[in-house]
Amino acid sequence: MACGLAAIGISFGCKGSGQKASAEQAPGLASEPVRFSFELPSSYVPVELRGEGSETLRAPAGARVTPVGNGFRVEAGPEFALEITSRAPAMSELMASVVSGRRVIDEQELLVFASGSGHALVVLRELVPEWDETERQRFACASSGALPSPSGSGAEVQGFSKSAVQNMVAACRSLALPKLE
Repeated sequence: MACGLAAIGISFGCKGSGQKASAEQAPGLASEPVRFSFELPSSYVPVELRGEGSETLRAPAGARVTPVGNGFRVEAGPEFALEITSRAPAMSELMASVVSGRRVIDEQELLVFASGSGHALVVLRELVPEWDETERQRFACASSGALPSPSGSGAEVQGFSKSAVQNMVAACRSLALPKLE
């Protein structure tokens, strides 16, 4: 994981990389430095998005997967609500949709921003199937309402606690294509 984008304000620990990313202080959030650690909880289990043999994502046991438009919604209680689409917007489009003063972390594949009294997130993933290394697939995995809508009108962006964001980023990073057996 590349974890180094210079900005102003607070620093965030990037677990596993040994590097730190600086980011802007989001309005309305605590003025103390906040450290994020994106470790996947050991209790998370693989959840198949389309059924047996499809893409998987690690999520809390009992997570519900619902097809929505060009993607899926994965929910498990009030602190886990992800939207996943295979029509991933460009990171520049995502950055343009978030006011810079609200950005908490912006990296090549991760955007965390202030939303209401919490945070929202978007993780972009490019995956390569084992059976065709020339066919790259781009996915966007985001907290509820965080992806820009093609029509410009979308769901309200939900704010989540720091711990929920940490777990959802780790879950998004666990998104995987099916394996050949």
